[in-house]
Amino acid sequence: MPSWRDDYLSALHERDKKEKANEAVYNRYAKLADRTATLQAARSAEVTRLQEEPRSSPNPKDRKISREKAVLGSPTTGETITKVRQDLSEAQRSRGLTEAKLQSVTEELQKLRIQSSLDSKRIGELSKEKAMLTTGMRDRDEELRGKAKLLEV
Repeated sequence: MPSWRDDYLSALHERDKKEKANEAVYNRYAKLADRTATLQAARSAEVTRLQEEPRSSPNPKDRKISREKAVLGSPTTGETITKVRQDLSEAQRSRGLTEAKLQSVTEELQKLRIQSSLDSKRIGELSKEKAMLTTGMRDRDEELRGKAKLLEV
């Protein structure tokens, strides 16, 4: 009969398999979310810029003219898409570098944890050995004192 630990471990392995199978979907969704966020940021920046320009002119007719100039002077959709794609590719490259750095740091952390564990065990062993040697020294000193008393008598 399998123990609860075996059941638990098998459930964890099943979960890991499912997550690995869907990893491509997760990555595509992350890229889509990054792209959407970049587009929304660019769109909100453009809206903010357009909203701030009309406020500089107190005359309503001038505001209308300045809005038309802003729309005519703004970059085309193709230029905006190119800029967004460049930003996206830079963000993805940066993300890849960050993930690689995270992986190396995680591996180094794991090595250090293992080393720390080994060092802790070694410290424990040395502490026990020190305690045994200290006890042996005390016993030997007491024995020598006892012999010295016998010789004096």
